[in-house]
Amino acid sequence: FYPYGGGAQSLFDDLVALLAAQGIRVTVWTETPTPGRAIGRRRGAVVIRREAPEIPRTRAALPGFLRRAVRHLAWFRALARRGDVAAICIARLDHAAWYPLALRRLGLFRGRIVVYLHGAELRLLQRQWRVFRWLVVAAFRTADVVVAPSVELRDEAVEAWPGVAGRIRLI
Repeated sequence: FYPYGGGAQSLFDDLVALLAAQGIRVTVWTETPTPGRAIGRRRGAVVIRREAPEIPRTRAALPGFLRRAVRHLAWFRALARRGDVAAICIARLDHAAWYPLALRRLGLFRGRIVVYLHGAELRLLQRQWRVFRWLVVAAFRTADVVVAPSVELRDEAVEAWPGVAGRIRLI
């Protein structure tokens, strides 16, 4: 919690520590800006900080974005293959979530994908930005498990996308 991080960050910090304590190798890819090295350790996990290309808001920026996105997708695939990744947990749906979802849809990642909901994805962001709605739909179609932190959010997700009902879990 503030000033150290939000509830989702503390939840995933605890999850990382639990997995690492059980001898499971954990790599965290994050865009969270922090001072220091690009690769570090935190609670038993390797932490890699790298920015994903932002989705352009104008057509003129699209060609440059596509080149950067293809390079980033290749980097992410290499990271997943090199680390023998069995599961990817998407802690926040944003532009960076497209990469693991795309790898799965292209058949280049066969591990499990878990998506954690915060609420803004359903209640606000998809109404403001059409591309974000596509991201939510892609996440719901692709994820093996969708995690909701409340009964209300679970019910909203199931109401909006009935197909996710059998894969949504409440924590």
